[in-house]
Amino acid sequence: MGTGALNRLLAQAIENTPGALGRSTHSFKLLYATQVNEAEGFAIPVPHFVLFANRASKLTDSYMRYLEKVIRDEWNAPGVPFKMSVRGKGPKSAR
Repeated sequence: MGTGALNRLLAQAIENTPGALGRSTHSFKLLYATQVNEAEGFAIPVPHFVLFANRASKLTDSYMRYLEKVIRDEWNAPGVPFKMSVRGKGPKSAR
């Protein structure tokens, strides 16, 4: 999946179902997302998606599962495993 298509897909998903804010009044903003290549040496490479957000800590596990489902539905591949990670703007915000 190309970066542009992935960003449009996730932007539409976030617009349709905004994440829960919890006690905070600030939500996250997805800056962009991309698919990265895993290191060589794997028999079957697992797709890895990296999301960059301004407040990575606001992305809950349940919302990450929702975004995973959106990608799986778009690919029409319900059983395909893949990894997702989130990076924020700061150096300690990777998840």
